[in-house]
Amino acid sequence: MQSDTLPKSRDQLIASQQIRYTNIELIRIVAAFGVILIHTHNNTAASALLANLFLLFCVPFFFIVSLVFSVPKPGKSVSVKAFLIKSWWRIGLPFLVWSSIYAGLIFVRHLLRGEPYEIDPVGLFFYGQSAEHLYYLPQLITMQALILGSFLLITKKQTQAGFLLLGAVAYLVLGNWRNYFGVTPTATIAVYLAAAYLIASKIKQKNIGLLLGGLALIALAISQLWIDYPVVIHPLISPLGGIGLLLVALQLADVSSSGWLITLSSTTYGVYLSHVAFLEALEFIVERAHIKLFYDLKTQLMVAIFVFVVSVLFVLVVRRIKLAKLLLLGEQ
Repeated sequence: MQSDTLPKSRDQLIASQQIRYTNIELIRIVAAFGVILIHTHNNTAASALLANLFLLFCVPFFFIVSLVFSVPKPGKSVSVKAFLIKSWWRIGLPFLVWSSIYAGLIFVRHLLRGEPYEIDPVGLFFYGQSAEHLYYLPQLITMQALILGSFLLITKKQTQAGFLLLGAVAYLVLGNWRNYFGVTPTATIAVYLAAAYLIASKIKQKNIGLLLGGLALIALAISQLWIDYPVVIHPLISPLGGIGLLLVALQLADVSSSGWLITLSSTTYGVYLSHVAFLEALEFIVERAHIKLFYDLKTQLMVAIFVFVVSVLFVLVVRRIKLAKLLLLGEQ
């Protein structure tokens, strides 16, 4: 297989000038840390509030950024084959590898505790049910397929469009039918797709309206912490924190690019994939040592910082091993 069919890492993309949005890179770092913090325990009102605050922004931000940069430019030739190849190497292969790793860790944990463990192959290898964060990857591929499929439909390439759209819809229908965790509601997907097309069309524009709109969406997202919106409204509101954050990031002047920012930002995908393993390992060691941790705000932050640092170091080490970085990070 030719090397140009394999995905480039984010630092390679940045170095080649394909991506120069340093505000986005900075927020990626904070969001990756936030995802870790979301997955820690919280035993006080303050620690729960911080986790819930990050919950409003982190994954929605990752989703909308990936979708915006997936929107084809008008007049650009797109290839379903190229999309599938890129998705496989960058997302699909790491997803399957990490799903297997987390399933193995769960099996070992249950074995040590003398508990039974039943495997659902469909949920495990298609819907990310081996770890609470892996659902993001197949959901991202599904929404990217909907983006590309709708673009092809508009450009009158019905056969290719139908292949992608029917595949994505079938995946979502099956996931909802089997009630798998993390299957994105239809209304939420519609908000993501509409926002992705809108932002992609205005990505180079700077105006006060977009900035104020982003701030308003952020405020609306935060309001969920205190306002109990009707259940039917939640799918429409849940993506707004990430969308608003991206709008604000694009409107503000970019922070100065630096080596540490580029390097650290380039590890966020690997941090997202690997952090649960290190968090689970830490909690298992603490449990076996009969240490009772009380997750107040200070402990929560200390644990999250520790896991973040270990995860970053893990990514940097893995990148030195050619096969490992392809399997675990989806990098060339």
